Amino acid sequence: MASIVVIAKISVVIGQAQKIKPELKKIIQHTLEEDGCIQYDCHQDVDDPHQFYFYEIWKSKAHLTAHSQSPHIKAFGSTTNDMIAGFEMSVMKKLQ
Repeated sequence: MASIVVIAKISVVIGQAQKIKPELKKIIQHTLEEDGCIQYDCHQDVDDPHQFYFYEIWKSKAHLTAHSQSPHIKAFGSTTNDMIAGFEMSVMKKLQ
């Protein structure tokens, strides 16, 4: 089965970019240890520091689903709920 690629965008409330960074770093650390995680990178937009993009590669859709239900992702959601203005996610597979 082909791996799954995810591009996720987190829009942060104005003034909260610096505050959310430590929380983002926590989920990166934990996610890289998850079964099925091949790559998990976070990038901050150069022109708009309130936009963060994740580039992720997972062994399968099942691994991605397990990730979304993991304790550290749930904790991130509760801790940062008031800092996040929006979230978008695209799940793709490589064109063969």
